[in-house]
Amino acid sequence: MSESCQDGNCQGNNEFGPDESPTKLIVNYIPEVMTQDMMFSLFSTMGKLESCKLIANRGYGFVEYSRPEDAVKARKAFNGLLMQNKTLKVSHALLNPELKPPSKPEADWNLYVCNLPNELTLQDLHGLFAQFGKIVNSRIAAGIAFVLYEHQYEAERAIQNINGTTPPGFLHPLTVKYANKSNPNKHKNNNNNFPKNPLVRPYHWINHMNAIGDHNSPSTWSIYIYNIAPEVEELTLWQLFGPYGAIVSVKIIKDHSTNKSKGFGFVTMRNYDQAAMAIQALNGYVLHGQPLSVSFKTQKR
Repeated sequence: MSESCQDGNCQGNNEFGPDESPTKLIVNYIPEVMTQDMMFSLFSTMGKLESCKLIANRGYGFVEYSRPEDAVKARKAFNGLLMQNKTLKVSHALLNPELKPPSKPEADWNLYVCNLPNELTLQDLHGLFAQFGKIVNSRIAAGIAFVLYEHQYEAERAIQNINGTTPPGFLHPLTVKYANKSNPNKHKNNNNNFPKNPLVRPYHWINHMNAIGDHNSPSTWSIYIYNIAPEVEELTLWQLFGPYGAIVSVKIIKDHSTNKSKGFGFVTMRNYDQAAMAIQALNGYVLHGQPLSVSFKTQKR
């Protein structure tokens, strides 16, 4: 299937339906901490945006591109992207101006999981549960996790296949059951079942005395990434750091004359604890064959 869009028309490639906009995307399951500026920064990496609208209290938004091919690229790049504790769902918006709000998953099939290894990461959790369906929300801390699927039948499959089993490398059989077992039909999902501030790994050792906030905002924290491989794009850093918290911006520094990467860049995050967790988890991470050096940005950089 070709991905080119000639004369602004991608419909011949079956990239979107006849009742869907070629340039406008709807984005579902946006993390609560994401702002409209952050959303714009993320989606503008795929092309020029004509508009960006976040419906913050509903957890969804819209972006519209100048070119249909950029919208197609963005849908393919960001649909399924894990950001903090949610998985983005990106699709072409309907042409109907009376577009109904996106449906929201019920908390009825929010799953409670225990007996997990303490060192298990959010990515590991998704690797175990994503095979049974679309995960739209998840949290993990101290051997306990919560997993919310898009559909109830997906949650049922996960229970049937994982509950009582001991996955390879695990020490104990897992318990997987509905989180709202007492009265599942009357609870709404307000994240009250999720533990606050899940710490995937300890980060007490991180030297934060010289760490500085972003120059433009004292409420954000800049992370310095060194030894970035030449082929790594900013989107890759979004995907790499996204699971650890809210990202404000991503920037790979390039040579002005050649437009090639200089091998280092910056990721700005909104929360210190989340930035510290990202540093602890990703410092030394091998990306495209090169181990990353990840630390807080200091006055020297």
